[in-house]
Amino acid sequence: IVGVDRIDDSNFLLDVRSREYEFSVTSNQYNASGDVPAAVVTYDVAPLVIELRPYHVPLFRFVTSFFAIVGGAYTVLKVVDAGVFLALNSMQKKAQLGKLS
Repeated sequence: IVGVDRIDDSNFLLDVRSREYEFSVTSNQYNASGDVPAAVVTYDVAPLVIELRPYHVPLFRFVTSFFAIVGGAYTVLKVVDAGVFLALNSMQKKAQLGKLS
């Protein structure tokens, strides 16, 4: 909810506060005397709330995540193993042909 209050001819107050299912607006009045016209923006961080809720991961989601991690690690290790195997075979064949120096 946005509230705009006209304080006097040259000053406005804009205040935004929101919470879950709860809204509030506050205003303060300040009478400026002979000051230079200016736009002042303030933001109040107080309405921000961190809620801690107990959350339990279902068993099937845990099992799925576990096997995804294990499968990914297995795949990476197999790719590394195949790369090392091909590199060693290539070096061994070059050594047999006498091209390794």
